[in-house]
Amino acid sequence: MSVSDGEWDELTKRLRFQPVKADGSGLWLKLTFWGAMFLTVPACLSIVAIMFTIFGTHSQEILFGIHQYTGLGVVLFAIIHVYILIRRQGK
Repeated sequence: MSVSDGEWDELTKRLRFQPVKADGSGLWLKLTFWGAMFLTVPACLSIVAIMFTIFGTHSQEILFGIHQYTGLGVVLFAIIHVYILIRRQGK
């Protein structure tokens, strides 16, 4: 899932708030997929790190907060990703 030249141009134009004509572009699918994958790493690592006794109580609370909010981010990216997939199949 690499970004093509057309998708890269679309992304840079969107970031500069310029109008874009991109019918059938898979840019948002790729961004939501990789966003979820990026947030999965700290979500998994934080919950595994809580299980070790090397962290104190305060550190475990911080790791739990990290896990909580990165998990929420993963769920939001997944919901948006599935919504985009369903809309693309309906066209």
